[in-house]
Amino acid sequence: MKRVRWDLDQLKEVQKQQEIAMTSTEQVINKARNDLNSMTEEVWEGEDGDIARELLGYLVYKEMPQTWKEIDAINIAIKKAQKTAYESKNFYRMV
Repeated sequence: MKRVRWDLDQLKEVQKQQEIAMTSTEQVINKARNDLNSMTEEVWEGEDGDIARELLGYLVYKEMPQTWKEIDAINIAIKKAQKTAYESKNFYRMV
């Protein structure tokens, strides 16, 4: 029974850390998108500006959302693990 409680406590801590990571990632994505949108032709001229916009656009619209999706998948896995742990805890109470 102590083992189940310990696992549940660990899962709660992991979930808190995951939520912080998800929030932080979302903030980075939004900031990067704002930065990208603020890159006007007057400020970022020529080939360097084109390269910067292209790389930042790839990062903001492809890489970061993929990272966010992976963090969300971790959240789903944590919730499933918590559900299983609670079911196990309840089962052992009945036994």
